[in-house]
Amino acid sequence: MTAIDGLDRFETPALWRPGPDAPGHPVYVSIGEAELVVLDGDEMVLSHWALPAMRRLNPGALPALYAPGRQAEETIEVEDPDMVATLERILAAVPRDPRGAAGRLRWIATATAVAVAAVALAWWLPGAMRDHASRILPPAQRTDIGERLLVELTRVTGPPCATPLGTEALTTLRDNLDPASRLRLRVVQDMPRDALRLPGDLLIVSNDLLRGIDDPGPTGARVRAAMGDDRSPLDRFLADLSVADLTRLLTGGELPDAAFGRHVQSVLRLDEGPAPEPLANAVLDDTDWQNLRAICDG
Repeated sequence: MTAIDGLDRFETPALWRPGPDAPGHPVYVSIGEAELVVLDGDEMVLSHWALPAMRRLNPGALPALYAPGRQAEETIEVEDPDMVATLERILAAVPRDPRGAAGRLRWIATATAVAVAAVALAWWLPGAMRDHASRILPPAQRTDIGERLLVELTRVTGPPCATPLGTEALTTLRDNLDPASRLRLRVVQDMPRDALRLPGDLLIVSNDLLRGIDDPGPTGARVRAAMGDDRSPLDRFLADLSVADLTRLLTGGELPDAAFGRHVQSVLRLDEGPAPEPLANAVLDDTDWQNLRAICDG
């Protein structure tokens, strides 16, 4: 309805009849910008009236007699001239057709409620779907996601490096850093990050972290930091999926290749943070360190 300047809350005594033959009951009526409320002496609500639908039954006479609508049987009698003046201002400001006004008011209220619900659903649903996926995806599917991400990563870096002695040294590095770790370490060339965790217990190390360094301490520190990354690599991957992709993952277990490509580009742009302090104890002996450094030379 049209706003009434200066109208916030206004209350006055009145006489209320719930039907044409019912006796009058002393009540209070309170009005605001949306409704008139009929209350008894204990402030219990007896009736709600939509202001746009109200009509006056005795124009010009006092006490003023009002009804909540064209076919309504309820009435109120108001003697307070300030309340009468305020109600008249409201009736003059709303459309002439109270049934149309009430219908429009209901439509606006319904449309607003639907819009609010849609916004709330759009905000809540993706997070709920990601949390659900994070809980229910089996280990085999997590491994498959990691392997597909590695395939996308190698489109940027080239294939993983491997030599028998280098791969053995890589396993030794992992075991020395965390004997209980189940991570599978891989080395790739030209990755724009020192190390990267992927779903399915994959940890990718850049060959740049191995070349030109005589001491394995800095490499061990960076790898250990990546191993202890607090954020789950699966949660990071799910956060990059659209609602449509999440739906496909949860219903059919499949995702388009583009979803993996987008995530790889996203994580490669993440800030890796400052280099951690080099490990004081050597994490590999010299032979293993040299073998690891040569893993991409095979």
